[in-house]
Amino acid sequence: MLNLLYKFGLKLEQSDDDEKILIDPPKEEKDVKYYNVGILIDLDENKVVLDPQYLSEYDGANSIKKFLATKSIIGNQRKFYLTVDGKGYGKLVGTLHNDKSSCDLKIRLLQHNDLFKERLIFKVAELIEENFEQFNYENLYNPVLVKEQVLEFNKDVFIKGIQQLLGLKSKNSVMLYYLLIKAEKLGINEPTLAASIDGYTDLVKRELLPQESDESGFCYVAGKDEPNLLAGGDFSANDLSKIFITDKINYASYFQKENFGINYSLSKKSKEIVEFASNFLIKNLKINIAGTPHILIPEFPYGFDKDLIYEVEELKKINDIAFNSKEFEYAVNYFKEANELEENIFWFNYFGFESDKASFKLVNRIKDVNSAKLLNISKLFIDNSIKILGKAPKYTYNFRTIYNIIPIKSPDTSKNPALDLIDAILENKIIDIQNIYAHFKELALYYFLDRKKIKGCYKNVYPYSETKYFDFFIKDAINNYLILIKTLLDLNQLTNHNFMEGKMEEKPTNTYSAKEEELFAQHGYTDLQKAMFYLGRMVSMIGYAQFTKGHEQKPILQKINFNGMGLREIVKLRSELYEKARQYKEDLSFLDGKFAKLFNYNNWNLPANEALFFLLNGYSFYVGSKDNDQNETIQLTNNTEE
Repeated sequence: MLNLLYKFGLKLEQSDDDEKILIDPPKEEKDVKYYNVGILIDLDENKVVLDPQYLSEYDGANSIKKFLATKSIIGNQRKFYLTVDGKGYGKLVGTLHNDKSSCDLKIRLLQHNDLFKERLIFKVAELIEENFEQFNYENLYNPVLVKEQVLEFNKDVFIKGIQQLLGLKSKNSVMLYYLLIKAEKLGINEPTLAASIDGYTDLVKRELLPQESDESGFCYVAGKDEPNLLAGGDFSANDLSKIFITDKINYASYFQKENFGINYSLSKKSKEIVEFASNFLIKNLKINIAGTPHILIPEFPYGFDKDLIYEVEELKKINDIAFNSKEFEYAVNYFKEANELEENIFWFNYFGFESDKASFKLVNRIKDVNSAKLLNISKLFIDNSIKILGKAPKYTYNFRTIYNIIPIKSPDTSKNPALDLIDAILENKIIDIQNIYAHFKELALYYFLDRKKIKGCYKNVYPYSETKYFDFFIKDAINNYLILIKTLLDLNQLTNHNFMEGKMEEKPTNTYSAKEEELFAQHGYTDLQKAMFYLGRMVSMIGYAQFTKGHEQKPILQKINFNGMGLREIVKLRSELYEKARQYKEDLSFLDGKFAKLFNYNNWNLPANEALFFLLNGYSFYVGSKDNDQNETIQLTNNTEE
């Protein structure tokens, strides 16, 4: 992955060190006026003061640069902040005093082998520590010490005090807080921006940026010897390059900190390139695949010399269509204009990760997916959804749809069958259709047993919050699975199936028969699959009869084994249906005749999950239809919840 980041980063422009340590401009809300607020630490009079004279209008990146709002140090180490964004005012407290006797800033400075002991910023931190107990907070706030620990001051009181003292209105807000220092005994005679005091920015750079060594050596990323090999194989903590552990001594060779570089070494230049690429990709090419965040790292064709930023925007569009919920018309319109991507083949690598802001853990990789393959899959999804649904859907069928129809029954995020299936599709692997039927069985059980109540499980199933209308959900599920199966057949990635070349087996005798024969021909149903379809149609008739008699839950559904319909369960269900037909005075002879013609008791080899799928296919086939004829009554329910 690092090599891919490196190659991509070579195509991007880089910024200098001073820019790299600054935060990105926080998001601004419309119609809100933002300010910078200075808080004075007067070390001559041992007081902390808020004064309107230190109030100024926020000016985006210019203010960030002026007041040196640097990025935070990630990890479990002591932190230090001298300028923070508007939500981080509480961080200033810990910088000045972690407890009654220590200053986090001083502790952090001391961690660098006395390099900063003679710098002014260290003397400031030392003086703060000495005088902390005598601080008078005047009009700002008054922290309370309990068991020698500083309690975080009340947020609401602090914000309200800021508003009143500075005369800010409801549509005003603070974007930056910054500390000012005054200490005549240290030669700081006037209030001075704390972040500008000698030694501070050097400390931040040392923490955030790679440090040079005196040695040259082999850079694993560049694949060659390079100068300024990094000491200890240093990796940043807040981007994709943080895949090596460098803050726990037991991961270092010979348990010595200086030997981290033996595991994986890189040069300062390579690290800058990798980190720059990482930050760009996280901002621009982060994609959710089956509920797992992934970073897309593209590989460009040999001799590629086009505008990289423009191409990235185009790559985002095709990946949005493939992985995100998009209106159908958006996808259709895109393919009308997507000629350039078809002419140029790009290769996509998707890296799934987990991050706690202190590290990145790689949890998945989908490799070497070319753009033509992704375009083809997306087009097939669109074409097959129209064929099977008989109309254009509201939203595009894509990998997001697949994620929503394959139940993830374990709260353990590592067990993700939807992601496994998507991986297989994209990497052109052969897929056993029985695994598809097994996923459907789990979905049917989810709806039938109302499993949304199981804590931590099945959160990916759509719609998660509503399972009242079982029939409609089953019909939607069947259609979505038929689209998936048809697409996999078109891609030649499906095995262990027995679909045949579709053709009309018999002349339709009525509207219903015509619709059914069209379905069978479209997908190439076998006789055994058709038999289960007609058995499902009989269940639908009895279910409707029960519904009209006030049995809204349709007790006949309890006779279906949702864990799979084996031969024994099929024979038993047929018998139950005849018993209920006599009870409700329904005539099943027409449908049962079709079933009997196709059912082969002595040579039944349809797997149980597959049999369940086609049974429910028949059961739900006419859901929502308002037609009926003399031979068959079609189940109707209202699709709109009152």
